[in-house]
Amino acid sequence: MAPITFSITFPDFDLLAFLIAALAGFFTKLADYAADAEKGKAARKPGFSGPILAAAYGVLLAAFAARVPIAFPLVLGVILAMLVCGKIDSPLHALGLASFLFVTFAIGAPSAFVPLILFFFAGALVDEVSNDYSDSELELVRQRRRYAAASRILWLKMLQARLMLDLCALAASIVLGNWNLFLALVCFDLGYKLAARLGTHKTA
Repeated sequence: MAPITFSITFPDFDLLAFLIAALAGFFTKLADYAADAEKGKAARKPGFSGPILAAAYGVLLAAFAARVPIAFPLVLGVILAMLVCGKIDSPLHALGLASFLFVTFAIGAPSAFVPLILFFFAGALVDEVSNDYSDSELELVRQRRRYAAASRILWLKMLQARLMLDLCALAASIVLGNWNLFLALVCFDLGYKLAARLGTHKTA
């Protein structure tokens, strides 16, 4: 009997594309900081102006989707979830969305499999709803100094981590045999978390 083998392949691997994805995540977080500063939720803005940051991450997302078309449904699904959840709630993020749409249609939008868009939309939606819930519950624990079992705190922290979209991207990569989907999300998350680490102001 032939041995069962498992291989991980990255069809049409494009290092520059994934560097662009990481930069998009980095600028998205900095734009978050700038948006919070405009709302009075942060002590000070990052070094670059908010509109430049927002336009930058929109352009970078569009450029990434053009270079790695299989990730286009992932980007669209996340954007739809943000719209439904009301997370595009500032002029800066509206500018980021507008710049993404403008560049996407200017250079030609890649084809997108609608069920895959809906799959990623569902994953991102679950992440946003569960993240909001965990934030509110953890805040109640802090404010009221209410006792919470360690297992519950761990569960709330897991919800806060937004793992559902990662699992969706992992599942899609396995089924489609193309790990560029999962790698795209990992690179974006790395850039986003790096900006969060480097952030020097606190939000309320």
